[in-house]
Amino acid sequence: MAGSGGAAGAHREVPVGAFVVYCLSTLSSGDIGQVLRFRGEIAEEGGAMALTMTPLKTTGKMLSDTVGSPYKGVSTIGGKGEFSLELGEVAIPGEANAISGSDITLSGTKLLGVVQTPDQLCAELDAQLTQPFLYPLTTPGDVCLMLRTTDESLPETPAAIEFSCGGEAGTGGRVGTGGAGGEAGKAGGSGEAGAGGEGAQGGSDAGGGGSDVGSGGTEAGQGGSSGQAGGGGGGAPVCPPTEFGPLSQCDSPTKSACAACFCADEDTETDCRAKWEACLADEGCSKAVYCANQGCSVAQCASLAGSGLTKALAVRTCREKVCPQACKGNGGG
Repeated sequence: MAGSGGAAGAHREVPVGAFVVYCLSTLSSGDIGQVLRFRGEIAEEGGAMALTMTPLKTTGKMLSDTVGSPYKGVSTIGGKGEFSLELGEVAIPGEANAISGSDITLSGTKLLGVVQTPDQLCAELDAQLTQPFLYPLTTPGDVCLMLRTTDESLPETPAAIEFSCGGEAGTGGRVGTGGAGGEAGKAGGSGEAGAGGEGAQGGSDAGGGGSDVGSGGTEAGQGGSSGQAGGGGGGAPVCPPTEFGPLSQCDSPTKSACAACFCADEDTETDCRAKWEACLADEGCSKAVYCANQGCSVAQCASLAGSGLTKALAVRTCREKVCPQACKGNGGG
């Protein structure tokens, strides 16, 4: 999970009032147009913070443009302003889903975060997407910002760079973006941090406690004195790929292991064969799956999928549940 901010200037009082909650998940690949929005109401209950969230329509312009049922979590606020809100099962109607327009359900939903100022909170979203397909939202990068509002009209959605909880609590303004990793982290496929990449590791503390952003001269870093790619690294993948090979058809006489596993699966519950064939017919999905087969991350590959993202995630679920070993490091599939 992301860091919870520094102790300096920590806010331990319950920030009572109305908030707009913006959640940007890894499913959105950084696309601000796919942020999920909620009306948030924070109250004090027995000295603890109680947050009630209700989905906002994608077309909504006002704080009252809600849809669906509210859900509530209660948490104490720790000495560094940290909190852990358990929301349980969360149902979001399609009218509030800017990602695909489908009804979605999350189970085991938690918000693990920090009160950064009386007007701003930041939290990592931790949940399991169960409908319309299985997808874990349990790795760093699924972030919710809560910004106080005194107006019924909805403010502009924050920029993508602001969705990071690595900033120091109590500094005011928007969320800090964590430590500045070196430009050398952009070496990417080289497998080396590049000259100067190591020197950027200290940037992980620049955000006042952010533990993930900017450490080790990663891609997220903006600083760093030497932005050259490291030499060597052997056959490390280029992520996302710039060139794409074909995926194996089910009727191909030379199916690779992953395709063979999918194509042999006729279980009506998983129906991986149908999901595989649907992906083959979608260029964006095919590129995303090829990318995943090269060993690239979900976020890097999802950016290639476009409208085929739902199909690609369905294939990913099959990889994990039905054919994990066959599909691991399987090249073109």
